[in-house]
Amino acid sequence: MSATAPIEVHLFVYRRLDNRIEGSGDDSPRALELHNRRRKALHEALDGIKAWKVTDWGVTDDASPHELAEIIIAVSSIPHLHAAVASAAAWAGLELVKASLGSFAAEAVKSLLARLIPKQKEEKILDFSIRLPDGTEIRCDASAKLAISPPPSRPEAASPP
Repeated sequence: MSATAPIEVHLFVYRRLDNRIEGSGDDSPRALELHNRRRKALHEALDGIKAWKVTDWGVTDDASPHELAEIIIAVSSIPHLHAAVASAAAWAGLELVKASLGSFAAEAVKSLLARLIPKQKEEKILDFSIRLPDGTEIRCDASAKLAISPPPSRPEAASPP
């Protein structure tokens, strides 16, 4: 992947499900409060970054609560990486480079992790995953534990030119 060619990344973010633990339904005021908490956190994390453009916010800004929001981001350059979660981001980046995805995709993922993991720690979002154009998926659970899944049927990697 070239650093100049934009890539489209799909981000899947769960709202916190505290309402269920508290005995409230998924259409309750509490569920809406948690949905709005996620909405605000996602806009804080993703708005105003020159390296990417959110092309589709999905149900993020809906007036009714949703458990899962899918967001589509067009990444056109390597975003600046904040040091807040550098170790997790560095590990993910290394694993992605090993998977032959290239440094551009790896850096985009590292930047998203650096912006979203703090929102998890602030209890504003729950689990999230990042799907790259080739189908590789990076999942981050509520404890910020990362897992990388290769694409469902990855063709043999081409040799570099």
